[in-house]
Amino acid sequence: MRIGFGSDHVGFECKEHLKVRSVGEGHTAEDFSAGHARQHDYRGVTEQLASAIYAGRVERGVLVCSSAIGASVLANKRRGVRAALCHDLYSAQHGVEDDDMNLLVMGACVVTQELACKLMDAFIQASHVAREQVFRRLATGLEDEGKEVAALRLPLYLKLDRSAALLSRARASATPS
Repeated sequence: MRIGFGSDHVGFECKEHLKVRSVGEGHTAEDFSAGHARQHDYRGVTEQLASAIYAGRVERGVLVCSSAIGASVLANKRRGVRAALCHDLYSAQHGVEDDDMNLLVMGACVVTQELACKLMDAFIQASHVAREQVFRRLATGLEDEGKEVAALRLPLYLKLDRSAALLSRARASATPS
């Protein structure tokens, strides 16, 4: 898997460890952070990593910043990016399975390096489960934001003409009688 990595200066050391570990496990890593641990802001790194996910240069991303709250908020402004701030294994795994999360965001001041490794492993090993209710939830969320349903990375067996029917049913069930 092609994984993008990013960090601010606080998460730099943890990000470096995660990057080396992922390469050791056979993944390809691309780093979007400054090449040093001197103080730098998360904004530029977050925007570059989110853009790479949207463009398909990387399949998933891992971002480690001090609290990671601002980075998570900023990343989710980018179309096609589904970032989640995760500090527990359940969220890291189920965020991918249920919500097609493609960017794991962790707080370097919140998680230990050991926990960060476990979170990354859960995130990378998880697969999106294309169930009708999950697709309907994602499609409705994109519609609410004025985005195209086509921005979703759909499995091949989920045809877009089927998505139109799902969206119609979702709209009908959401409309009060």
